[in-house]
Amino acid sequence: MPVQLKTKIARGSTVAKFSQELMALKWHDKKEVTMLSTYHDGSTAEFEKGGVKKTKPLVVVDYNNSMGAVDSADQMVTTYPAERKRHKIWYKKFFRHC
Repeated sequence: MPVQLKTKIARGSTVAKFSQELMALKWHDKKEVTMLSTYHDGSTAEFEKGGVKKTKPLVVVDYNNSMGAVDSADQMVTTYPAERKRHKIWYKKFFRHC
């Protein structure tokens, strides 16, 4: 990874580096997000949410639009960490997860 993507960036800013067909992008909204893409360039899109205009990279917008159910399920499972502590036997934990 380029050195520019390893350092902290200001909130709302975007840094993109290119190597032939590969783009490495770092964007800071609430947290820093790093993405690799062979399809996108470093372009951004403006959105209005709650009367406030925000800019997002198109790679993030496309990811959010095509995010599958697996990513949503992983987000839901990580918000409830009590599942780890409840069962020490792995198959019971697996059964509850399913």
